[in-house]
Amino acid sequence: GINIDFFNNRLTGTFEIFKKKNDNMLVSRLHPGVLGGTAPSTNSGKFEANGYDVSLTWHDKIGSFNYHVGGTLTYMTNKLVDGGNIVVSAGYNEAVNGYPLNSVFGYRYVGKVQNQDQLDYYVDKYVGSNSIALPANLRLGDHMYEDVNKDDKLTQDDLVFLGSDDPKYSFSFNFGCEWKGFDFNTVFQGVGKRDYWLSSTSSYWGNGAGSWEVYNNSWTPERTDAKFPMYGSGTGSYPQTGYLLDASYIKLKQVILGYTFPRALINKIGLEKLRLNLAAYNLFTISDMPKYYDADYLSDAYPPKRTFSVGIQVGF
Repeated sequence: GINIDFFNNRLTGTFEIFKKKNDNMLVSRLHPGVLGGTAPSTNSGKFEANGYDVSLTWHDKIGSFNYHVGGTLTYMTNKLVDGGNIVVSAGYNEAVNGYPLNSVFGYRYVGKVQNQDQLDYYVDKYVGSNSIALPANLRLGDHMYEDVNKDDKLTQDDLVFLGSDDPKYSFSFNFGCEWKGFDFNTVFQGVGKRDYWLSSTSSYWGNGAGSWEVYNNSWTPERTDAKFPMYGSGTGSYPQTGYLLDASYIKLKQVILGYTFPRALINKIGLEKLRLNLAAYNLFTISDMPKYYDADYLSDAYPPKRTFSVGIQVGF
């Protein structure tokens, strides 16, 4: 790590590089399905994380106007080196050797069945030779997936790494100033290079909000570019590239405006300090996540809400 201090303390900051190793990590294991039951977790994992942290702040003043501008950036990547699973399942996988924790594996989406010729070809080639539960009554508008290993079958061997919901980058930016009793502070916060897989079409709309919206965004002969397959299809629920979302975001986390009354004025009424402030939180978020989701917590249970408050500080 390095600490910096330049220009008479006006520019301060830190730069740190880290590497973390963890042996005997508790990880979940997969057993072949023929054995039945769930495999117990074991202390077999060997885990590695690498990254860096950067923090910079500039303090200065212009006459009676004081201000500061700062930011932080963290980059981290992680990998389970050994002791986890060597096979993967569709969806989230907590511990797979050679991949980040909580990795998502799925099928490579290659479009929807748009005409009868495509349907006949896909049914003839894959419906009788798959182990991913393709419906026997495949229809126009259903999703199609790629035979990645080119063995003329759709099986678990065609799963590909889709990403991880652990962000590679975390960052923040802050600005504050003071002038003649007034003070102002704001903080932006966000993450970058993070993936999120939606487990079903309805979850795209958040917390079961979406039968009508899913219907209005499902394939029909007149709406062939729709996001979802024909309404009621069983082919839209597979972990897949088509439902993988960019979960990065930037959020205006807080804004605070305050005013501290001059001491000469409030001393006359027996006070040592009197400050009023207005605060707002979660004013807006820029993200590709569905509007029902809190991009910060990756949750649709409690969508983000704007919060406003008024405060007063009194000192005697």
